[in-house]
Amino acid sequence: MEDDLRQEAEERLGSHVGPFRLVTLLGVGGMGGVYAADDGVGNRVAIKVLHKSVASLNNVRARFEDELRLASRIRHPGVVQIHGGGVSEAGDAYLVMELLEGQNLDAVVESRGGTLPAEEVLAVAAHTLTALGAAHAAGVVHRDLKPENLFLTRTGALKVLDFGVARLTSEREQSAKRTRTGVLMGTPAFMAPEQARGRWSEVDERTDLWAVGAIMFTALAGRPVHLGETLHELLVTASLRPAPSLARVMQAPMSLVRVVDKALAFDKH
Repeated sequence: MEDDLRQEAEERLGSHVGPFRLVTLLGVGGMGGVYAADDGVGNRVAIKVLHKSVASLNNVRARFEDELRLASRIRHPGVVQIHGGGVSEAGDAYLVMELLEGQNLDAVVESRGGTLPAEEVLAVAAHTLTALGAAHAAGVVHRDLKPENLFLTRTGALKVLDFGVARLTSEREQSAKRTRTGVLMGTPAFMAPEQARGRWSEVDERTDLWAVGAIMFTALAGRPVHLGETLHELLVTASLRPAPSLARVMQAPMSLVRVVDKALAFDKH
C-alpha cells in the first residue's frame, strides 16, 4: 500500500496545481504527498495533494478541509502558514503552504542517536508551547502533536505542522457527536488518556500539553512513554495506566522531571 501511494505521488511530479509546477516530492503520508513547487517566476511553496485513493472518503476530505480552515485562523511564526487550497484541473484536492527547509524533530532525534540533550528538548518544548498558545487562543486544539509534526528549519526556527486532526474548541461538543467512539484520530504513542479512550468531548487544550510532555519524554529518554507490542496494547496501556516518571527511566534534574511528569499527569487538572 505504501509503495502504491508513493508511486501515485511520484507520478504527479512535473504536473501543475494552479500556477505551480510540482518539482520535488518532499514526503508521502497516509493522506497525501507533499511537494516543493514553483510558479516559474521565483515563487516557491509547498503543496500537499490528497491521494486519489482517499480523496473520495468523506471523513478524509473533511479533515483536509479542516486543516485549511483551522490553520488559516492561526497567525503565528511558529505555525506553518497555509496560503490557500482548492481542487486542481485534474480533480486533486490540495493545500498551498509556506515551503520549509530543514528536518522534522523525529529525523533530528534519529540523526543524533535517538535522544537530545535536555537544553535542546526544553527549547523545542518552549517554542512548541508558544505556538500552541496562539492556536489555543484562536480556539484550535491540535490533537496530533508528535515529533513528525514539529519541524526545525535551517535557521533554527520551529514550526508546528499538520492541523488535519485539529478541531475548534467551540465545536468540541458537535465534534464529539460526529466522531464515533473508538475511531482512532491521532498517534497512540502521544495520546493522552482521554484521547486513547476515544472520549472526544474531554479532549481540550490540556490534551495537547500531554502530547508535548510525551514528546519531551521520548526525546530525552529515547523510548516512548508507554510500551506495547501492538496498537491495541498501546491504546489500552495509555487508557488505563499513568505514565512512568521520567526519573524511572533516566537520570535527570528533578526540576526537569517535575515539568515532564506534570505534563504527563494521568488525571486532568
